[in-house]
Amino acid sequence: MRPPDYMTLSRGLISLLLLALIPLGIKNIGLGVILYILGWTTDILDGRMARTTGNKGRLAIWDFPLDMILTGAGAAYCAYIGIIPGLFFWTWGILWLLLVIITRNQAVIMFTAFVCHVVSGVGLANASLFWFLVLVFWIALMLAVDFRRFGQVVRGFIKSAKEFW
Repeated sequence: MRPPDYMTLSRGLISLLLLALIPLGIKNIGLGVILYILGWTTDILDGRMARTTGNKGRLAIWDFPLDMILTGAGAAYCAYIGIIPGLFFWTWGILWLLLVIITRNQAVIMFTAFVCHVVSGVGLANASLFWFLVLVFWIALMLAVDFRRFGQVVRGFIKSAKEFW
């Protein structure tokens, strides 16, 4: 395995750790946010490592599925600690799975995931403004570090959306 593979694989482990935090409830929301940020940081790092070295890892094919697993784990965490409605989580989750199965289109899947990120962010802001601001700061920092890559990702999703429609 190459270094990007370890980053990719760690995202799956971080997703499991996030789910393991659920029984601790909202009192450990900070740890949940830190794990979530760490998970997305590994996503940024595995891609950057692969592009810098020119070596895609063997697990590169699992990058997007593990991104979506982290999204689902984050949504489950938010629902089960009570910061987003359980009904939203289950409705979104069923719709999301159906869209994955039916469309297999990355843009459709990511748009549905984006909706969940926004709802979870609003729930986090209501539950803990401090941890919401930590998350927003991290997002701003990551965009500042590599905004060009963000633009490439967005263009890729737009292309995928056009192919779907």
